[in-house]
Amino acid sequence: MSPDEQSFFQRLGERIAGLHRERGLTQVQLAEMLGCSQQQVLSFEKRRRRVPVSTLPGLAKTLGISIEELIGAET
Repeated sequence: MSPDEQSFFQRLGERIAGLHRERGLTQVQLAEMLGCSQQQVLSFEKRRRRVPVSTLPGLAKTLGISIEELIGAET
């Protein structure tokens, strides 16, 4: 993984963690809503595993934001 990719996934993990906490969701609750395990959510947050592109729409919807906001894209 390139340094740019590492930085991107670190920021994405931090956003996921912050957003689910802001919404009063635990990792377990978020995982249930996404249909994955709590360990996967933890791995996304800690940058141990890349968030699959196919997961982004459901994750954004669950957190109530756009995919662009989730990935930190500037508009």
